[in-house]
Amino acid sequence: MEKDLQDRLRAAPIGWGQVFDRPAVDWSERKSDDEDAFPAGVLTTVSPGRDYVQGGTDALKEPRIRIELFGLTPLSLKALKAAVVDELESTAQQGATSFSKSRLAFERDTDPEGLPGGLKVFRTILDFFVPHSPL
Repeated sequence: MEKDLQDRLRAAPIGWGQVFDRPAVDWSERKSDDEDAFPAGVLTTVSPGRDYVQGGTDALKEPRIRIELFGLTPLSLKALKAAVVDELESTAQQGATSFSKSRLAFERDTDPEGLPGGLKVFRTILDFFVPHSPL
């Protein structure tokens, strides 16, 4: 699911920055502090979202996924957030995964981050419950 979610966000019509000639969406780490790598998104798992039934685990999983969004201005970051929310609140199929509509569970803006060279980056944290099952 992790790769499929990352690929889904990379393929969505969102104006991501570019890192290593691909959209700047990665798991666990922002890959670059270069100006052209923004806006960017970093994904992490907050909780596994496994449900259990009589026979073991349920096929539908609903992990809580944190998406940290980074932008160069507060307004561009708000536009990025709206695009990510719109994408995840819709159903989709990517790779071997069927995604149901995600639900936003948490949102918080943080203080700007000063980077070398005087670049200032703004950040918003979003947590989604991301229901999915194998195709």
